[in-house]
Amino acid sequence: MKKNTLRVKETGEFGRYLVESHSKPNNPYLVDLTERDGHGVCNCTYFQTTANQNYKRHGKFIPYRTDENGKVNKGVSECKHLAAVRNHYHMHVTMPMLASMKKGVK
Repeated sequence: MKKNTLRVKETGEFGRYLVESHSKPNNPYLVDLTERDGHGVCNCTYFQTTANQNYKRHGKFIPYRTDENGKVNKGVSECKHLAAVRNHYHMHVTMPMLASMKKGVK
């Protein structure tokens, strides 16, 4: 049975994360959200050969998505590792920040 989520680990450097690999659990991928105009980069093969090339070709960010059969939609400009880090950042940084700001506004 395939896992649906990837484990994300902070490296201690701002914007840089290690993301587990399903195929090589002992070799995590490095994701850096500060690169590529804030859209991030990953050192996985899919990002290097397909997603980043799509970004250059289309000139815009297209989020990672799969269709109902689990195939990656054409033209995406991020990999599943970048999507996992973006979700991690949203849940552990953005949402707590917004919650603290909301408490301060009355």
